[in-house]
Amino acid sequence: MIEFTVFGHPEAQGSKRAFVIPGKNGNKPRAIVTEQGGGKWKSWRQEVTKAALEASGGPFEANALPYPAGTPVKLCVHFFLAKPPSKKKSVTLPATRPDWDKLARLICDSLSKVVYWDDGQICDVHVSKEYGTPERAEIKLCGMGAEGVRAEANLFTAGAG
Repeated sequence: MIEFTVFGHPEAQGSKRAFVIPGKNGNKPRAIVTEQGGGKWKSWRQEVTKAALEASGGPFEANALPYPAGTPVKLCVHFFLAKPPSKKKSVTLPATRPDWDKLARLICDSLSKVVYWDDGQICDVHVSKEYGTPERAEIKLCGMGAEGVRAEANLFTAGAG
């Protein structure tokens, strides 16, 4: 199991947009893919990658990743966001932006080629967000391939909240 905490304001990774630019002078058209949401998320993504490398003992060669290609992975991420002063004290859950899936996408993409080969290996995921300081993301990963490791993966349900 790999566990680590990344301190700072969790940023959401923007949506991807694709469009085609027509070719000029007989050249082929080309596809362009861009990330929406500006560049605010880039430094947060670097922090996530840095923390994952420290927690896992990386960097690793592609064939020596903690969860190599083909290994099913369970991911648990708990986000803590600063509560705006306008919110009542009784409000503990941010039922507002940023969307949990865009927060999680940045984490998943940040860990590709760092602790697993590709985020397509994630077979089980738990994501939550709540108000809390300091702002941070608490991240846990484990492989799900072996009988004993699957039992370890079940620990997430008890320790996620």
